[in-house]
Amino acid sequence: MCAQAGSAGSAAVGYSLAFYGASAWLDNVELISGPVLSNIQDGCEEPPPVTSVTVCGSGDYWCKYATGSSWSFSPTYVNPGITDVQTWTNPSCAVPNTTTSSYWNGQWLDMSIVDTNSATGATPTFIYNHTAMSGWLCRSPTANGSENNSSQQGELFYDAVGAASLQPANFAVYPVDNCANAEGVSSQTSIVSGAPGSPNGIVAIENDTIGSTTPLVPAQCVRHH
Repeated sequence: MCAQAGSAGSAAVGYSLAFYGASAWLDNVELISGPVLSNIQDGCEEPPPVTSVTVCGSGDYWCKYATGSSWSFSPTYVNPGITDVQTWTNPSCAVPNTTTSSYWNGQWLDMSIVDTNSATGATPTFIYNHTAMSGWLCRSPTANGSENNSSQQGELFYDAVGAASLQPANFAVYPVDNCANAEGVSSQTSIVSGAPGSPNGIVAIENDTIGSTTPLVPAQCVRHH
């Protein structure tokens, strides 16, 4: 059983793994442009508690084809996605030039996939040693005039997975260049630089999922349980 999901959908898979035991039956997940709800407090709190997150930094062994190619940007939610998060959580989320309440800062953390405040909420797990995991993130969070925090929020989730005592059956995060927009991993213009055959994002994701003989890429959607 395998799952492929993008943006808020990748967050749904992240919640399923962290809180609902989906690693017991998911053999492979392909997470595209996210998970975007990894730390909702970091995305909503004003003034921002975290001004920059470095994606694919020097210690991120799970990043592939990304040596010396990290990028940094804010995890704060911005338009148009901020409207959805405000609807799901509270209208005070990420309103510039305001100070959010300590109550809502705590509530946002408890809503997060990476909930570090387990004393007041459920405790997530990040051990998925029977689930292969691949993440796909646009290297430019401001591609073609759009701005987005999906790669930065995704990094917060992959950091937690990478720090767990057991890692996924296969664990890889792929930077994608030339995205048509900030979440345009699967656009025709996108390219996974350094990957076999230098495919665009959607082809690389398909190859990773079901495998390819030309170029040679092993399938991750195989039984790991």
